[in-house]
Amino acid sequence: MTAKSWRRLRPPTYADKAYDTKANQAWLRARGIRSGILKKEAHPIQLTAEDREHNHQKSLVRRQIERVFAHLKKWQHYRRVRCLGLVKNQLELTLKAVAYNLKRLAGILERQQA
Repeated sequence: MTAKSWRRLRPPTYADKAYDTKANQAWLRARGIRSGILKKEAHPIQLTAEDREHNHQKSLVRRQIERVFAHLKKWQHYRRVRCLGLVKNQLELTLKAVAYNLKRLAGILERQQA
């Protein structure tokens, strides 16, 4: 697989409007990463209808991702890490992700039985 075909298969990196800077766009381009950063509207610069539609499409993806982080923060109190070291914190996050997925599975099974 060539680098060019890998870029097409690789999903874009999504980010909020705050990250819409020339430096960030150049950094992504230099590494062959597609940008999913929402376009920011500045005072003299208005977004085109196409840019607004692209922002909307990117927001639909980000919404699903942000929902997971909101759940971790609100219901599992994952605001700060409790342990020192990458391995312990990675284990904690993995266990919280397993708990989140089990909760989702329970909801899916409940809806299927209803």
